[in-house]
Amino acid sequence: MRNLRDIRKRSRYIRVHTPNILPECFELQNHICDLCGQEIQCLEVAELDHSVSVYYFASSSLDILEAAKQCNGLNNLRAAHARCNSKKRILCRDEWFAKGMDILVGSAPVLTEDEIKTLKDRSIEIGRIGGTAANKNPRNRNRLKRYRTFESCSAGGKVGGAKNVETGQILKLGEIQGERNKKSGHWDKVRLLGSPITSDKAREQGLKNVESGHLASLDQGHKNAAKPGYMSKIGKIGGKKSGPIVSHVRWHVKRNIINPNCSLCTTSS
Repeated sequence: MRNLRDIRKRSRYIRVHTPNILPECFELQNHICDLCGQEIQCLEVAELDHSVSVYYFASSSLDILEAAKQCNGLNNLRAAHARCNSKKRILCRDEWFAKGMDILVGSAPVLTEDEIKTLKDRSIEIGRIGGTAANKNPRNRNRLKRYRTFESCSAGGKVGGAKNVETGQILKLGEIQGERNKKSGHWDKVRLLGSPITSDKAREQGLKNVESGHLASLDQGHKNAAKPGYMSKIGKIGGKKSGPIVSHVRWHVKRNIINPNCSLCTTSS
């Protein structure tokens, strides 16, 4: 059983992803309201209604993506009067007719041209104000990000990538980055990576490491690390004696001094 907060979040997600097919439904239904059976005067007084309510899918056990897909399916969307849709609320279409709401809602009022124009201007203004408020409030702007999944992100990436290829944005970005790499000297560094100059330098450094015994010391380090318990033993000794050892080397060994009070000096001598 989902709590009210979760149902509200899922309902917002479903409504945001509802396709804008009101004009198509309006024409297919011959301007007839699906809830009351009366004529819809114009598109400004019509709304897109979910025959099986959004609340039903939001409170179901379905995954949010599957719930949005089924709720926003073409067979679940109908054009209806705005007043009918608002009175229907969370009822399903069958429940609406079972309660006789199509009769109780009464006849639809006939609007004048000025009233229709006012409604149209009002809806545009409300949309503009709502969009501005959402952009200014990061909480409202980012509230649907929590529902992003791997599938939705990958699908969005494919769509965005295809659009960038069609518009030439990819080529434009490639040319810009290429110019930056050229100016910064990055391409020159890349060319030198596989050149004989770097290969000769690597061989020369390898020979120096062999002569100086550096590689032998590295090999001994690998052997010590392979011994069971060797590194942990060294760590325990170093943790207890690192302070005296550093002092002994710094003040006695480097200065060729033998201090009779130093246990390390007497041991080494």
